[in-house]
Amino acid sequence: MASILARRMGDYAAARTLGDEGLTVARALNDRWGIALTLNLLGHLAFFQGRLADARVQCHESLATFRELGDRRGMADSLHTLAFTSYLDGELAEARALFEQSLQANRELRDEHGAAEDLNGLGLTLHVEGELDTAQRHYEECVAICEANGYRPSLAAALDNLGHVAVSRRDLGAARRLLRESLTVSARTEDRRRLAFTLSAVATLAAVSGESERVIRLNASAAVIVQALGAVLAPAMRTVYDSQLAPVRRALGERWAAVADAMGRAGDVPGHGRAGPADGGAVRELGVAVRKRAPHLALAPGRAVGGQTCLTQTPGPSAHVL
Repeated sequence: MASILARRMGDYAAARTLGDEGLTVARALNDRWGIALTLNLLGHLAFFQGRLADARVQCHESLATFRELGDRRGMADSLHTLAFTSYLDGELAEARALFEQSLQANRELRDEHGAAEDLNGLGLTLHVEGELDTAQRHYEECVAICEANGYRPSLAAALDNLGHVAVSRRDLGAARRLLRESLTVSARTEDRRRLAFTLSAVATLAAVSGESERVIRLNASAAVIVQALGAVLAPAMRTVYDSQLAPVRRALGERWAAVADAMGRAGDVPGHGRAGPADGGAVRELGVAVRKRAPHLALAPGRAVGGQTCLTQTPGPSAHVL
């Protein structure tokens, strides 16, 4: 339980230490249920930290142990963790099958929270595979369950993903509304990792809208939060992050690391204050880099991007956080 609390509060290093200690004790006592539970927790933590091979080993052992015990709820939890590990590893067909098994189990158990998380996971795999309509239906069902039961982190995740669907369809008004709502929800949780993902989602919208300086600020803030947690960016998030920032990184050269770190730490994070001391010089240098050394990124509001006209509307306070 101490390890679960440490993870939820954002201390992943402490969570891993406590989890490893708990597993040692459970094995010494031959506490099969304790072993399975702790392995699932450690597997969940491992994929947060990008240790996908470790996550697979731990999840498989957890699942096998819960099966031996006949613990259906434990099996559903392990299937879900293994499904997300497969998703992050790019094994989409495997992830989809595992999410479906977990969803069926959670529905039979009448575990609405578990079912909501599985629906969100299924939506992710379908989204990546280009099945936007089906992905959207899964996300919307997840949102309905979470709103009815107050599951805030899962609600924020589903709203993020609906925002991504809206961006994919170039419905920027809907994307702004969904991501603004997600930021509001994220700010009320203790889940800083979830907040980082929401900031990254808003950065994607900013990129489509031509708000290049906000792209850097939002992504840098997300990266600072993730780094402080001892976690890593998920592969899909890393791909988007790199593609959005690569031109400015090239323009800044060896100054990139210092500027990005300062930009991230300058950002106001709703509900969490500042990530660190602001650096006005870094902000100014970034603006110069975008406008002068990477002019192709410095799109004015309302200028066309890929045939689409960017919005000129300024996001409200809950979305415009940096």
